[in-house]
Amino acid sequence: MEIVFTTLPAGRTDIEGIPHLRLSVFASVKLNPANGATLGKFPDLLDWPQKMVAGEFVFRWSNGTETEAQLVKNSLDPDLYRQIFRPEIRVKGPEKDTPDIKRIVSFPAVHVKEFMLKNYGRVAV
Repeated sequence: MEIVFTTLPAGRTDIEGIPHLRLSVFASVKLNPANGATLGKFPDLLDWPQKMVAGEFVFRWSNGTETEAQLVKNSLDPDLYRQIFRPEIRVKGPEKDTPDIKRIVSFPAVHVKEFMLKNYGRVAV
């Protein structure tokens, strides 16, 4: 399982008079299941909201400094999450990218260049 967290700006807020940056975090999960696997084989995902509440989060900036992050816990809805992500849901792994079978459609660019020069050159003069 691979999880990629992407942060998105979500404004600013004051906490006890101190300005803080608000971020939304989008989690993208990539599963590599065996054939016929279900979501039940990934227990961490079945209880994702609880994992987030129990977790500790730190942002590491490009200069190497770290800032502790605070999760807005009331924005999680564990009941809704459990209704959507049930253990019996079948999981299909990512399809392998096979560039050798992709069809590339192309056209000669010389004709386009000649058309552009001819028609736009005539209008510009």
